[in-house]
Amino acid sequence: MIRTLGREDAAAIRVLLEASGLPTGDIEQRAIHFLGSRDDHGLAAVVGLELFGKVGLLRSLAVRADVRGTGLGGTLVGAAEELAAQQGIVELFLLTTTAEPFFAKRGYSRHDRGSAPGPIRDTPEFSDLCPSTAAFMAKHITANRPLRVLFLCTGNSARSQIAETVLNRRGQGRFEAQSAGSQPAEVVNPLALKVLSESGFQWAGHPPRGLDGLDQQSWDFVITVCDHARESCPIFPGQPVLAHWGMEDPAAVAGPPDARLRAFRDALTLLSRRIDLFLNLPAEKLERLALQHQVQAIADEDSPAAV
Repeated sequence: MIRTLGREDAAAIRVLLEASGLPTGDIEQRAIHFLGSRDDHGLAAVVGLELFGKVGLLRSLAVRADVRGTGLGGTLVGAAEELAAQQGIVELFLLTTTAEPFFAKRGYSRHDRGSAPGPIRDTPEFSDLCPSTAAFMAKHITANRPLRVLFLCTGNSARSQIAETVLNRRGQGRFEAQSAGSQPAEVVNPLALKVLSESGFQWAGHPPRGLDGLDQQSWDFVITVCDHARESCPIFPGQPVLAHWGMEDPAAVAGPPDARLRAFRDALTLLSRRIDLFLNLPAEKLERLALQHQVQAIADEDSPAAV
């Protein structure tokens, strides 16, 4: 499993890089995003990513000797490219003395070192740490995959299930939605399924579930739809856009059957309206901070009281 590495992994990162003959002189002074994979024997593989606006430097790819040839290196490079795309990077660069064929198979092409963008030329990796004989390679990064959205609530039995279903239907091709709960219920609420069916949505979801490893996956957006889920929301790798679309739990409404059903219809109406606004955002073009502000504004300007 690929995960984001932190300060607590610094010593292991240094050991693996040095064992692979890679430079480590600047890793503690630079803002490097490290991704890695661990097994029972410790850190098995690592890759680093430095970001400079629209360009990035891929560096420090190392795989422990006993797990080389398993595809782990390629998986790590793919994860780093996905992270770069999430951060708005359009071109990745790297320097390598031994792995030019490996990167060529993954779409990187060799370029003259003099063509390197200024921020790349100014890095210690480029100017001091790698020899002048190292191959300078580049790859255009395109975010042509569906953007991944995770909806979180408490029970994963109503609000988040409704949101997942609506976005997967209306955003098909552009978005891939999933949902989870901080305290999963036993079953999806039948009234949630009823109002979805009434509105022409075919539920193809899953039983209520917790994060179950979803917190280690890369997401473009994580949207909480209840206050409890917001308070217990973990830290996700890759810095996804976070937003809180707080709303009342329709399952908490008491009273006669028609009142309870109306609460679920209102929840579907509110979520549908918010998702329509979400789909109208130019998500693939906006910078991350601007996008986070606009996704949050959907809920701030469309409060449950307006329903």
